Amino acid sequence: NGIGTIANIASVASFVPGPYMAVYHATKAYVLSLSQALSAELKQNNITVTTICPGATRSEFEDHAHLKGRGIFDSKKRGGYSSAST
Repeated sequence: NGIGTIANIASVASFVPGPYMAVYHATKAYVLSLSQALSAELKQNNITVTTICPGATRSEFEDHAHLKGRGIFDSKKRGGYSSAST
């Protein structure tokens, strides 16, 4: 039909490395990158690709993922990580 919308869910984790959650951050970065590529490819067909990047939400996840006490959901500590050197 030449018109449509695709909505993908990523995370603010898409934009930064994530100590103790490297796989999660990497997969969210993949979703963001895939969405950007699809957006470019599908633009000529009038198909819009939107990527939603919500922030951290307090839930039982922190306990179940054994992340309690690491400050990942502490707003004072967020953004203070630096990427690992190789």
